[in-house]
Amino acid sequence: MSERTRAAIIDQVGNINTLGVKDIEISRIPENFVVIRTEFASISPGDELLYKGTFGYNFQSNTIGLQGSGTVIKSGGSVLANSLLNKRVAFMSFGHDAIGSFSELALTDANFVLPIRDDLSFEDAASAFTALTVEYIMSKIRRGNHRAVIQNAAASSIGKAVIKYCNYYGIETINIVRRDDQIEILRSIGAENVSVQLKLGGKIGWDNCLGNWRQQLHLML
Repeated sequence: MSERTRAAIIDQVGNINTLGVKDIEISRIPENFVVIRTEFASISPGDELLYKGTFGYNFQSNTIGLQGSGTVIKSGGSVLANSLLNKRVAFMSFGHDAIGSFSELALTDANFVLPIRDDLSFEDAASAFTALTVEYIMSKIRRGNHRAVIQNAAASSIGKAVIKYCNYYGIETINIVRRDDQIEILRSIGAENVSVQLKLGGKIGWDNCLGNWRQQLHLML
């Protein structure tokens, strides 16, 4: 039996003015996919790529929303998908058949669904995959015994988390942002080295961004 759900949809990919909420039908649940009753959804830079059409592919019916949390209510079949039925989960919408997390009912591949503890709120779980990404980045940094890290898009949620973790472990960060107003935001959370990305002739002017930090930290780029 098919399901109907309300979802955020971009009628014309690339035009944010065509974003609206519409009813769509979930007529088929692919094998190893699950339907999730969404409780919370997080917003990330990846969502901007979705509505601009530069993410790499679009979800079913041009729905949007990459991350969320909720309860699995239906399975398309497979050992993994069936094992998630009635579980509280964090998830990423993934694949052409997916329905994004900005919907009452999301649809995604079970490989991108994580059961969560009962004491973890849906609100906190909605950005769980961001936290896992930060943990992976920090594990690489610490295993390499690096004294300093350079990151662009430093004002993103992942970038801010990396700054906080690096401060805790005594690791220097060099942070590249896109706008002047983001400099003070990062300094307020403990970032000392922040510079705005410059574009020179269509290319990023890294020398201008990094200033004399390269010499101070004995970096080779």
